Amino acid sequence: MAKDIQEDSINYRNYKTFKKKEDYFVKVTKGSKIVEFTDEHLKTHLKIFNHETRPEYFGALLEHGLEYVDTVLMSNDEINRVFSNQEALGVQKYRKGRNPKYVSIQASIDRGYDLREKPLQVVVDEEGIPIILFNGTTTNEILGRFSNMQNRLVAVYKKNRYYNLADLILIGGNQNSLGHPSGIVNIDDIRVIVQGYLEAKGLKISKNATEKERNAFINDLEEVITFASGGLVSVEKRESRAFIIEIIQKQTGVESLRSVNSGKDVLEFLKNDGVLDYVDTDYMKWKCYSANMDKFYTSLNIHHKKLTEICSANDRNASDIRTNVIIHMGTPNPSKPVEDFFEKFLTFYREYLETEDFILNTYTHNSKKTGMVKLVGAFQQVQELDDVFPFGSIVSFEMIRDEYARRYPNAPLGQI
Repeated sequence: MAKDIQEDSINYRNYKTFKKKEDYFVKVTKGSKIVEFTDEHLKTHLKIFNHETRPEYFGALLEHGLEYVDTVLMSNDEINRVFSNQEALGVQKYRKGRNPKYVSIQASIDRGYDLREKPLQVVVDEEGIPIILFNGTTTNEILGRFSNMQNRLVAVYKKNRYYNLADLILIGGNQNSLGHPSGIVNIDDIRVIVQGYLEAKGLKISKNATEKERNAFINDLEEVITFASGGLVSVEKRESRAFIIEIIQKQTGVESLRSVNSGKDVLEFLKNDGVLDYVDTDYMKWKCYSANMDKFYTSLNIHHKKLTEICSANDRNASDIRTNVIIHMGTPNPSKPVEDFFEKFLTFYREYLETEDFILNTYTHNSKKTGMVKLVGAFQQVQELDDVFPFGSIVSFEMIRDEYARRYPNAPLGQI
């Protein structure tokens, strides 16, 4: 690039003063001569990484119980003492297993420790003695194993009146999800974080919670997941919803929602619970699919191919076998389970009727259904609707449509 700029131009003179990213790198590998970070390194770091440029690491933590004090150079001995004084929190309660970004972080440090990135973060007691390392465990370990560095860049925090151990667990997850490269928090980490948060009494719900209290608990839990993951784990994802449902059931001792991973789960439940006279015979098969119309006919086609192969091997005709189909809603939305029930099943049913009409009356001519595939109904996964549709039963789509129309007479889905 420099060759394209005339040496006598103002741009060239300015260019020679521009910093490069390598100017912020400190060679810390064992082969280098550097064995400690200096005051100059600290000053450079603070010009780039401070409470004004990166508020998510500083002022944002005030309401969660930590007040930023200063960023300092701290000896290895001081850091190592933290691990023996790590309170009840343990060394690291912010992720499941080893940091998945360990290799990336090591490779980054091998290229040069970037002074622009986040430092280690510790909580100190009233006397200023470090007692908890809540971010930077992996970086500290890598520096200890692969460098001769005798100190660390460390951001120091003290507890304020909002501090509690539960919030610190969330902060650990949140801060671990920031920066690059970082130990990005995933749903498995969130399970560890939230479990620790609940054990520390950060959030609770009574066994006799009202619907209002339950909804408030879910809302708080969603905020916890969002903050602890730095927004990287969406509460709208199936895994998050299933986890929330699992927590509610453990806390209250009541199964109010049933999460389904696959149609096999539903059929197994129906078989074992006796809700449905579930019997696969030579002439009758049962299938269960999710409320996703885009995959409905593809799934049936795959099923029919398998039946054809089996029948061909046994000198039988696949057209003699009837298939009954049940639809499930996957993982209900715990924030609005009733609305989710009607929306998922009636959206599916509307698309099913529209597609069937198109195939029979537009795509083909003088066609008629063989009756060998029957849409039986929907799997009822919401306890709150037990008064109209028994929890765990199979409900016809016509019954769901009629109940929806009764509840919401002017809603469009009720006009199916």
